[in-house]
Amino acid sequence: LPQLLFDLIDKPSDQAVYYQFTSEEIKQAAFRIDGVFQPPDDQPTWPLFFVEVQFQLDPELYSRLFAELFLYLRQHRSMHPWHAVAIYPTRALDPGGHPHYDLLLQSDQVTRVYLDEWARPRQTLMQRVIGVLLADPPQAVEEARTVLAQKEDGGQAVIIVNLVETILVYKLPMLTRERIQAMLELTDIDLKQTR
Repeated sequence: LPQLLFDLIDKPSDQAVYYQFTSEEIKQAAFRIDGVFQPPDDQPTWPLFFVEVQFQLDPELYSRLFAELFLYLRQHRSMHPWHAVAIYPTRALDPGGHPHYDLLLQSDQVTRVYLDEWARPRQTLMQRVIGVLLADPPQAVEEARTVLAQKEDGGQAVIIVNLVETILVYKLPMLTRERIQAMLELTDIDLKQTR
């Protein structure tokens, strides 16, 4: 009775006769969320962050992201509020609005980040790390040197050295890891800490 549905939601029912009811089984595909940042259990008001990093144009990104997100919430029964973060290298790769997801995309629960805009000007260490990621291969080594010159000693320094080195290994596939380490002037101490 489509008429009943239209009455229940207080919508004009002149279109109700054209609707057909079915009960459909939805097959579940395997999903993998790029990243989930879980807050401590004793902080129920802190959000659960879902992160999707997209470096290629994908018109289906938001349908996949929200399907993964809501399936995760159903399976894990988290009591934390949620927040989705979609990260793009440039605004041009954002598939834009979609009638199914516009309400979510415009809500405070979804943030879209465009790294090229976020990292300008490159003032903080994290902005400079992203600068290495976004730079063309010839410029990436110079950007990496700037980052490594700013790093402080400690646990975060080890992570930053590893991250910068890994970015360059992927950006400069024709060079060996050892050659990249030499270009970055990493010392034996730096390398031993990263192992």
